[in-house]
Amino acid sequence: WSAKDKVVVITGASSGIGTSLARTYAAEGAKLSLVARRRADLERVCEECMALGASSAQAVVADISTEEGWAAVRGAVPAAVDLLVLNAGIAMGAPFVSLCEQNQAMGTMKRLMDVNYIGSVGVLNACMGSMRRAEGGVRLLVVSSVVGLVEGVPWRTGYAASKFALKGFFNTLRVELGISEPVPPTVTLAYPGAVNTPVNNARLGTGDGAVDLDLTKKSMSPD
Repeated sequence: WSAKDKVVVITGASSGIGTSLARTYAAEGAKLSLVARRRADLERVCEECMALGASSAQAVVADISTEEGWAAVRGAVPAAVDLLVLNAGIAMGAPFVSLCEQNQAMGTMKRLMDVNYIGSVGVLNACMGSMRRAEGGVRLLVVSSVVGLVEGVPWRTGYAASKFALKGFFNTLRVELGISEPVPPTVTLAYPGAVNTPVNNARLGTGDGAVDLDLTKKSMSPD
């Protein structure tokens, strides 16, 4: 599969893995719709992608955890979407007990699910009609985490739950689309290990009881 002249939508495109994927598809000549909350960073990535050879690159400023964000994505994507990359996410790094003691537990758990799981499903819902019109059928790349594959990683309770939710949803969706769609779907879940991205710098649960999650020394680059 080549991204040349294909419409590729990427969430969480303003940094980390999302930016690296945008550059990769840009070099193949894709038509990019890049989604994130930070306008300045997103527009910078769009400029980089155009310089790398993208056919086009538009910035879609949206919070993918909200209905307003989903509407912004729906209004911005073309009539046919050849590939949707669901990459946006947030992390955490504190024991559940410490969050309970600080009255942060449920707010943290809900925020993680709203962004990592519900946000992904919301963007999928916004793009599904356009994806079904693509010549190659529905094609999805869901960026999860090894924490959504391996059980029992400490300090990641809510994060792990949100990533396991992605696994359950998209593995089931693959089967459903295989039954209903005339063109067999391509639904890929990626489970990266430790990656040196800004996600842990902005993680939830950084008060008392937070753990050191400096991944700059023992992690792979987003590229």
